[in-house]
Parts: sequence; C-alpha cells; structure tokens
Amino acid sequence: MANTTTIYQVFTALVNAIQEKTDETNIYLMNRPDIADDNAKSFVVVDLPLQIYRNLVGTGDSLATTQGRITLFVKSRTDGTPNINAITQKMDALVKLFPLDTDIAAFTNARETMGGKDDYGYQYMIIRFKIRIK
Repeated sequence: MANTTTIYQVFTALVNAIQEKTDETNIYLMNRPDIADDNAKSFVVVDLPLQIYRNLVGTGDSLATTQGRITLFVKSRTDGTPNINAITQKMDALVKLFPLDTDIAAFTNARETMGGKDDYGYQYMIIRFKIRIK
C-alpha cells in the first residue's frame, strides 16, 4: 500500500524523468513558487493529489492508483503575448515522457489541458495523467 515514502518515490521518479528527457531545469513539487522577481523563462510544477485508491485485484492482491498533474509555465513575450513556440516545444517534450514505467510506478494516459495566464507574466498548460503505484 502506498505511504508517504512511496509518494516521495513517485515524485522522485517524475522529477528524474523530466530532468533526463527534457531541457527543463526549474522543477518544483506541489506548489507554484512566487517568482515575481525571478527571470526564469520557464518552470514546471509536479503535483500529486491527496487521494490514493486501493484497488483489489483477484482475491487478495491490491494495487494503488492515483492521478498526477504537471503544469508548465512559460514566460510571456515582452509585449504580453504567449510564446507559442516555446510552449509547444516544451509541452511536446513533457508529453513524450508518457507512458513512463519505473520500478515504483507506471504513468499513463497523459492528457493536455489549456491553461491561461497568471499574475506574474507566465502562460501555462497542464498535463494530467494516471499513476499506478507498484
């Protein structure tokens, strides 16, 4: 059954995959940082919901499932318009992570969701996905 150690391992597996397979270096867990004074051109927030479902398989085995979310933030152009090329390139790299199978969990069914603009001059998009904890 999943516990806090397992959740930490799920976060670690996702962060490692993002670091290894994309050019994103600014990765945060759970919360969007207040970076109004930062000049980062982009960053990613990896978030997991608080609900973990225990699914019975057969007569006694179980597995845990949950969902995850990766939010990509890309700095708007100086005139405030979205940087479509950067958003597209970075989203493509993140979506290509899926399906991801690690020793701790399988990450599948990635779905892109349109985001919007935040109060700090970033455009954002969201990837939602399923997680099966092994």
